[in-house]
Amino acid sequence: MYLNYFTFKKEELICPKCQWTGLGSELSYGDYHESTFIADFICPKCIEYIGYVQFPLIKEVEKYKFTELSQ
Repeated sequence: MYLNYFTFKKEELICPKCQWTGLGSELSYGDYHESTFIADFICPKCIEYIGYVQFPLIKEVEKYKFTELSQ
């Protein structure tokens, strides 16, 4: 599952394997793929794969900041 870099830490997620429920900020890091800047996240209870985040480009960060400040 794709996790939005800017919002996943505040989202409530459920592990499909053990039914653990918690915030994205509570997930554990899995693998990190340097060539694509993708990080996998796993359940902190049973180590099941939950999803991945692709780290944003500078342009995307600037766009997000502008959008957040204008709201």
